[in-house]
Amino acid sequence: MSFATALPALRRDLAAILGSLLGRHPSPLIDRAKARREPAPSRASAIAPRPLRVVEVVRETADATSLLLEDPTGRAIEFVPGQFFTVLVDVGGATLRRAYSASSSHLEPGRLRLTSKRVDGGVVSNHLNDTARVGQTLRVLGPSGNFTYHPDPSAPARHLLLVGGGSGITPLVAIARAAITVEPNSRVTLFYGNRAPEQVIFRAELDDLARASAGRLTVHYDYGDRFDPARLTDLLDPRAEPPSACYLCGPAPMMALARDALLDRGIAAETILTERFASPHQTSPGHTEPQPVLFRIDGAEHRVTTRPDETLLDAGLRADLELAYSCTMGGCGACMSRASGAVTMEEPNCLTEAERAEGYILPCVSRATEPVTLEVV
Repeated sequence: MSFATALPALRRDLAAILGSLLGRHPSPLIDRAKARREPAPSRASAIAPRPLRVVEVVRETADATSLLLEDPTGRAIEFVPGQFFTVLVDVGGATLRRAYSASSSHLEPGRLRLTSKRVDGGVVSNHLNDTARVGQTLRVLGPSGNFTYHPDPSAPARHLLLVGGGSGITPLVAIARAAITVEPNSRVTLFYGNRAPEQVIFRAELDDLARASAGRLTVHYDYGDRFDPARLTDLLDPRAEPPSACYLCGPAPMMALARDALLDRGIAAETILTERFASPHQTSPGHTEPQPVLFRIDGAEHRVTTRPDETLLDAGLRADLELAYSCTMGGCGACMSRASGAVTMEEPNCLTEAERAEGYILPCVSRATEPVTLEVV
């Protein structure tokens, strides 16, 4: 499902096997208007998945399963609260990528928790919920993402407002725990919406955390098919200082309503950060041949020849170029660049029609079909 201010990002994930299966677990993807640029992951983390072993499988609800993962070598799995990991899953002869927010504590890097909520027709979500078992090894990329919160024990008292819907709770629970645990003077208000009480993920954990917080964490559960923003804004005392930061993660319609309601209450737009969930399918780009690519980065030019079916991002990283990226799956917009020359790009992805019209592409899911010049922004 990080937290900051200023970098592109927005939606998308993959899914479609042999043309007959569609669906996926919604993947957390960053609001491009509000996210701050974090340091890019290492080159190795983008192209060399890390094997992690499943050490526990927890059925959170009837349709949500958490996988607790450890590195077989004992190496720590570090992340910033709010970041996500990309899991590579082989299903039906295809390798699919899905992004899942870390919901465990960043203070316990020996074990990572990723939670997948089952979706009707979802290829990967159903596969993980049906087949995940202790001892299984998953290939994982990351961490990635700019929807992050950096707790600081010396920070002045802060008030965080967290708004989640459904599986949008996953990055928010990590953020809430970090703020309450690390910052003794800060407090958190969590508004968590679901269709019904039995669909609440982490209910016992949230309640225990609230009880142990001595009043610094307040959790409000909301139920129903439609989100009423008035129930959210009723939590805010108009006489009190506005929240230091507001983090929204869940279905796009809910977040749009919540954001508008918060703006109407006078909360500054730059303090409202969103992470979107989407459920598109993947359109394969098809076979491509090697092509020359000219990368223009900060006034310098670098010439690289792609390999067959290699993405522009992978070609640039292979040449040790300094390129910004995050999810590596077309969902966050962090690698967005302007291209001249024909490319084939996996669809759908997070680019807007206006960005496409201006010649922007996403190198992480784009492959050159003729010589290309790439202006890295």
